[in-house]
Amino acid sequence: MGAQWIHGQVGNILYEYGMENNLIVDPTEDFGFEGIGSFCSEDGILVNCDDLYEMIAYLDRAKEMNQCEDKFDQPINMYDFFRYEFDEFISKRSYVSKGNLKLLKQAFRWFILFELIDNGCDSIRKLSPLSYTEWKDYDGVDLINLHNGYGALLKQLENEFPLEQMVQLKSAVRKIMPFVDGNKIKIKLQIEKLLYTDEKATNFTVKETNESIFDHVIITSSIGFLKANLNNDFFNFLLPKDKVDVIRSLGYGTINKIFLYFNEPFWFDDEKGFQVIWSSIIDENCYDYECRTNEIDQFNQKFPKWVYYISGFDLVGERQPNMMLAWIGSIGAIEMEKETDEQIRLTIGDVLQQIIPRSRRSTKLVPTPDRVYISRWHSNPFTLGSYSNRTIDYEQLQCDGSKSLKHNIDVLAKPIYSGDIITQMETISESDCPKILFAGEATDLEHYSTTDGAFRSGIREAQNLINYYQTKS
Repeated sequence: MGAQWIHGQVGNILYEYGMENNLIVDPTEDFGFEGIGSFCSEDGILVNCDDLYEMIAYLDRAKEMNQCEDKFDQPINMYDFFRYEFDEFISKRSYVSKGNLKLLKQAFRWFILFELIDNGCDSIRKLSPLSYTEWKDYDGVDLINLHNGYGALLKQLENEFPLEQMVQLKSAVRKIMPFVDGNKIKIKLQIEKLLYTDEKATNFTVKETNESIFDHVIITSSIGFLKANLNNDFFNFLLPKDKVDVIRSLGYGTINKIFLYFNEPFWFDDEKGFQVIWSSIIDENCYDYECRTNEIDQFNQKFPKWVYYISGFDLVGERQPNMMLAWIGSIGAIEMEKETDEQIRLTIGDVLQQIIPRSRRSTKLVPTPDRVYISRWHSNPFTLGSYSNRTIDYEQLQCDGSKSLKHNIDVLAKPIYSGDIITQMETISESDCPKILFAGEATDLEHYSTTDGAFRSGIREAQNLINYYQTKS
């Protein structure tokens, strides 16, 4: 229910690892897709408008070119950027009818919602253009499938390493406590053994608590988890202020997936998905919305408010011909997590019956999904969301007066050394020894928000330790 694809091929170490172990589906024959297919109004009308497709293509090109520095004198958030580009698109048209303009403004919200989900952010009004310029694509196919999902990749790693001897499962670190042992720094961890009380691994009780001592600790926690634990005693020492500033300034939001399984598909073989243009919703993602708060205004809504944060329903593809995937983001993703699977299944059934055009289904009626599989990343206390993004606050943050924005992520990823922990005590040996290291997707400058970014970051920090001991030998 987490990562679904490997993004890109050339230079992607996760793709290379998957290929070496025959885990990758041939990307020339089977690859992922998103945000395509039939556009539908929420009343079940097929939207087939050239202006719509041209508007989306125009905004996509503007995003890729990202000329914010050339067009604007001061930092601009991505909502204002896209709204500016939308106006530019309209102004360049020789004629746009009143009806089409209304439709395009409604479709603008679909585009913004897609970007919310793609960037894992709660508000596009806080998102910086750096979320697009710092990110780097690998060449090759972008959405690469694995034969048996990421579970197969984890299984391969398990086969290569004695994980049962090295990994404490169903355990949580509750406190990181450096201390002096002789003339060296050691790290004591308070570890709780957990007993999960539900299948979704969000509710648990603590079976027992113990402490273990380590020479080094590599923290791979999400930015959401780090944000939530800055003001308690998880770090039983003072984190460097510049590192705290970066953690606080980075964006971190929630997206979720709702997989829908049907015993019998209701769509045609050539269908790719159904994208929804919601019209009975007014919120901060709409073209004409001026309020700067992220609240949903009630406006003739038939469904629970979380439904209106679904951008569309993509078909999963040939490997799962009976499966459809709904993407949901922002506050809607968080609200959805409060519902039971059965409530969500029935609600989605009602939604599909209303939005799917008769001309785009092979059955008279749209059936309610027979089964649903749902992620709940915000409710998980160890993730508290999905992945990181770059905010305006992050863009304006200059650690130590540096003008290199790369330096912000360098500060986030910089290890805490023995000398950083002990500053007013007798001299200790190895003051340059990296004791607490930081990995995770957010610490990768160019591939944050991805599994390969997380994978790279873990290798990077392990190599830091190897390099340290090699220089000491």
